Amino acid sequence: MNPWLSTFLLLVILTLTSGCTTPPPERSKVMRFDYDKPWAPQLKAVDASDGISAGEADLLSTAYFIKYEGLCGGSDPVFRRRGEWIAETFVGPSGATGKDIRVDASSGEVRQRGNPVSRPPWDELIQVIEMTQGRRRK
Repeated sequence: MNPWLSTFLLLVILTLTSGCTTPPPERSKVMRFDYDKPWAPQLKAVDASDGISAGEADLLSTAYFIKYEGLCGGSDPVFRRRGEWIAETFVGPSGATGKDIRVDASSGEVRQRGNPVSRPPWDELIQVIEMTQGRRRK
């Protein structure tokens, strides 16, 4: 077999079989919301009138990532900077650094460069989480 063809086929096979980067198992231990319970009811319970806590920001940024970036990658636990909670993201099979997700600590608005702003009551985030978690259980 031609060595170029062999190399090409190997690259195609590796590309097709490489999976997505997923959060490490210990991630659920550092997220500040109940990672193991259904997320939609937790999202519905978030009340922006009293400000957004770190746990609520973790949940909002995770849901926002799934809605606008997909299931290949994820967001890290948030940290606070100048009135915002910031979640760094990783995307694609290699886990490349993505665009930060920002959650306003007062209003609860969630944003990421190039994507729409999500505002309370975050219906579009709740909807995608209900669809995603419903599929995972079946």
